Amino acid sequence: MRGSDVVASSAGGPPGAAESCLWHSARTADKVTTVDVGIRELEARLSEYVERAAKGQTIRVTDRGKVKAVLGPVPGDLNLDEGIAAGWIRPGEGETPTTWKRFPARRRVQELLDGDRSE
Repeated sequence: MRGSDVVASSAGGPPGAAESCLWHSARTADKVTTVDVGIRELEARLSEYVERAAKGQTIRVTDRGKVKAVLGPVPGDLNLDEGIAAGWIRPGEGETPTTWKRFPARRRVQELLDGDRSE
C-alpha cells in the first residue's frame, strides 16, 4: 500500500493523519469520520470499505490525489437507528401495515386529462 492511498481525517485532529492512526481509529469509529482511499486500495478491500461506510464512516475515493467519488451510509438509516437508541424517536407499535388492495381504474388517465383540458 502506498502512503498516498489512505489518508485519515479525524475529528479534532489534523487531516492527513498517519496510517497507524487510521487503523487504530477505525476500530473506534467515533474518532475517524472521513477517510481518503485510492482507487487501487478500494478495489483490493472493497467489502471492508463498504461495511465501514454502512456503519457511518465517509469514504472519499481518490484518483491521483483528486477526490472522484464519496461512499457513505444510506441517508437517513443511521440517524433513525441512533434516534431510536437515544430515545428521541419512538419506534412504531403493533403490526406492520398491510398493503392496500388496488382497484382497477374505470378510465385511463389520458382520457381524464383530455376531458379536463377540453373544458
